[in-house]
Amino acid sequence: MTQVHWLLPFGEGRLFGAGMPAFARWLVSGWEITDIFTASSGDFLTASYTGYDSTGTGITGGRPDLIGDPKLANPTRDLWFNPAAFAVPGASPTTPLVAPGSAPIGRFGTSGVGIFNGPGWWQSDMGLIRQVPVREGLKANLFVFATNVFNHINPGNPGTSITTAQTVGKILSIRGDGNTSGIGPRVLTLGLRVEF
Repeated sequence: MTQVHWLLPFGEGRLFGAGMPAFARWLVSGWEITDIFTASSGDFLTASYTGYDSTGTGITGGRPDLIGDPKLANPTRDLWFNPAAFAVPGASPTTPLVAPGSAPIGRFGTSGVGIFNGPGWWQSDMGLIRQVPVREGLKANLFVFATNVFNHINPGNPGTSITTAQTVGKILSIRGDGNTSGIGPRVLTLGLRVEF
């Protein structure tokens, strides 16, 4: 994460525009830009399966067996990881998504937790702020904030259930968290705050 706060060099007492007419100088003076740039590697992901109780504990699902390398050299949104690297625990190598039979095999899957990553993400949140003195003890703050100012699309995580053929390994959404941390599409906020 990188944070920047910059008082723009225009207007009274600044590098540019000091010789402008008074009204123009008033319009361009006192503006500040803020920026918070955030970048992150992808989430650690864990493959799963459903529909078979391999352990005999009444839990129909869990981590599959690892039978290959889940990482792809060139992942895409249509295939982010290698689903063929996993099998339902105890399944035949020729039918890796078919449970070995109706009886449990008495063990968990061999695949580890978090063994491959989802897509990384980045975004820039910017603000333009100006404090305007109204009279002694009274100030108005004008501001515009833009969350994800470049409206950069950050892909969500792929489907990780190997027994859900329609979604396994595919990215079908964009990353978003309801703007708890601001991740998601661009959102603009205009405002006025009065301090007295």
